[in-house]
Amino acid sequence: MKAFKTSREFDEAARKTSLRKMKVLSTLLLVGMTILYGLSRSLEKHYPFFGLLRAFSEASMIGALADWFAVVALFKHPLNLPIPHTAIIKRNKDKLGDNLANFIQHNFLAREELENSLKDIDVMAWIGKVLFDPDTSGKIAENLAHHLLYFMEKFDDEELRKYTTDLLLKNLHQVNLLPIVGEILSLITREERHQLLLDEALIILTKAIENNKDAIRETSRGEYPRWFPHFLDDLIFNNMLARFQKILADIHDDAEHDLRKKFDDVTEDFIQTLKHSNAFAEEVDSMRKEVLSNPLIQKYFEDLWSRIKNRIMDNLKGKDPKVRDRIQAAVLSLGKNLLSDSSLREKLNLAIKASLIHYLEDYVDAVKIFISDTVKGWDAERTSRIIELYIGSDLQWIRINGTLIGGLAGLFIYILSSFFE
Repeated sequence: MKAFKTSREFDEAARKTSLRKMKVLSTLLLVGMTILYGLSRSLEKHYPFFGLLRAFSEASMIGALADWFAVVALFKHPLNLPIPHTAIIKRNKDKLGDNLANFIQHNFLAREELENSLKDIDVMAWIGKVLFDPDTSGKIAENLAHHLLYFMEKFDDEELRKYTTDLLLKNLHQVNLLPIVGEILSLITREERHQLLLDEALIILTKAIENNKDAIRETSRGEYPRWFPHFLDDLIFNNMLARFQKILADIHDDAEHDLRKKFDDVTEDFIQTLKHSNAFAEEVDSMRKEVLSNPLIQKYFEDLWSRIKNRIMDNLKGKDPKVRDRIQAAVLSLGKNLLSDSSLREKLNLAIKASLIHYLEDYVDAVKIFISDTVKGWDAERTSRIIELYIGSDLQWIRINGTLIGGLAGLFIYILSSFFE
């Protein structure tokens, strides 16, 4: 069976080829300078011009050999001779790991460097653009809907139903409802909305009296003796009814009516009772415990979860699920808010950057130890080969440049010395 190479293996193979080519090129240049030195040396006696080539090629060989030694000494012992201070990378691998870890710690993970690197990055703007894109938000909604459906199908329905019911009932037991209701009523009274309730109550009462006045008349007749005249009974009833209806109308039409002020006082007293009455709170709490402990209530919440779950699953399985559309709308809305609200975006960016910097600072020593220990765990021979593989091609230019610059330096010295002979 044919073995397939990974991208890393292809990369290493390409680097080996490049390194080999550069080594051959720099070696051929040294060989060429050696040949040129031999030719110019032999011809210099007959043709003085070749003295220039001899000086150039001689210095080139020296420069090439010196730089060859320097480059090779980084990775191995030149000519396999145990010359001191050679095979530097292999011999100092552990120190290299410590220095690399210190370099990364002080130049990449230092607080100042992190703040400078992150200060111009608007993470939330990028997230906002991504979320506000219809295609992206649609894919996000589709994936969330798919995972939600998978979760609801695979999860134990009985266990989930029991868990959600217990959680809901537990929270209902713990929530102190009276202060919350009191605050809501306080908000309503501050905006005079409770007077609207009184207006509605007055209208309902007026209509109820008008629609049932015959029944009320019959009831009132039973309160009088049989000999009492009916016309007088009707007169008294109509007069009383008219007065009562007028009182209701006056209350309804007069915003400053005394009854409205009394209603304000009664409402305020009730609100304060809700907020601060321990006796009332204990009584309500007792009633709540009694209601919530009722098996019928527990059964209701369990059935409620089942109905909600089945409805969501039926919708998710449909061709055009509304749940997915609502998720997408929420994602789009979030993206729009992030893009339009620069203040919100700035606050979130600062929070993210501060959290990231704080997190990295907490683990910077661990990162340093990890890098150092990782390098120390490498095989020294292989480490040297890998580093040579990655930077060796560039180092061969040192040999090439050393050959040419050395030759030019030797030529310059030869010409300069000729003036003093």
